[in-house]
Amino acid sequence: MIILFDLIRQIFDMKRQTASHTPVPVAILLPPAVMASYVYLTQEMLLLAGTMQARSADVMASRLFDIDLVSVDGLPVHNFAGAPIAASATLNNGKRYAYVMVPAQFAPQRALREGEAELTGWLREQYAQGATLVALNGAPLLAKAGLLSGRIATGMQNETRWFRQYFPDITFAPTRPMVVDERLITITGINAAVDACAYVIDQRFGAGVSQRILRVAVNEVLPGYAHLAAWTRRFRQHGDAQILSVQDRIERELADLSAAAALAAQAAMSERTLSRRFQAATGHTLREYVALLRLEMAAFLLRSTRMAVSHVASECGFGSASALGRAFQDRFDASPLAYRKRMSA
Repeated sequence: MIILFDLIRQIFDMKRQTASHTPVPVAILLPPAVMASYVYLTQEMLLLAGTMQARSADVMASRLFDIDLVSVDGLPVHNFAGAPIAASATLNNGKRYAYVMVPAQFAPQRALREGEAELTGWLREQYAQGATLVALNGAPLLAKAGLLSGRIATGMQNETRWFRQYFPDITFAPTRPMVVDERLITITGINAAVDACAYVIDQRFGAGVSQRILRVAVNEVLPGYAHLAAWTRRFRQHGDAQILSVQDRIERELADLSAAAALAAQAAMSERTLSRRFQAATGHTLREYVALLRLEMAAFLLRSTRMAVSHVASECGFGSASALGRAFQDRFDASPLAYRKRMSA
């Protein structure tokens, strides 16, 4: 009953926010040899967020985002197969965007292609003005803009050698589905556009909003790790690189987590210092944080898979199905099976 009331309140708050909301300005960049699927899926998912939230078929009246497809000169850009993609804005339109989405390009090159010098300069300008840049397998263009120097980024596995050869100062981590480095977001995987939209929707309108939309909008759910990476970003806005690395390890090893001493050793600090800095950065003790992640992952698996409760418990690091049951009863006032039934209704 408490969960139902909370959901009703969230929906009411969402509608109230929508009624008085000025659409958030978003640019979807159109670089040379762009992968068109990233462009169109991103545009449609962000527009769908508004229609789903307002329960209206009037796309423009209910939109949450004011979306421009931006090319250098406002002319159409051809995708890698030669098909034209119409632009709706030019680089010099004078707008400041809250988000700039950078889709993947086919066969990225080290040398700047025609028009890329203008694009990379514009990306630097938008970032300096406060925009969040979100690369959908589009890290190479951010790298050429000089924005990823000394940072961690993710992208397609087959780009590993390219980054190592041309941008050795960038730590390229293609096994990570998402890397959030301040206002530079790199995302990879087959669902990069969906994950990018989930990130933007949740960051702007509250954690979990995208999940309610995506459950209706697509037939598949975000993979467990990607979901956890998206869900935990609210705890990653602190900028403490050592604590971020500990958070990464917690996510990777959630099922069989190392002792606090090992986590502290990785971060090159004492357990006491780790405890103090972790709570200062995330707002939770290490024990509380692990418990939160395990419960969220368990809840995700219960509502998105048919995995047995005992398997869910094992996957999420609970000692037994009964331990998971007790934690669920405390958090959701329901057993795991009752929660699954309620969420599938």
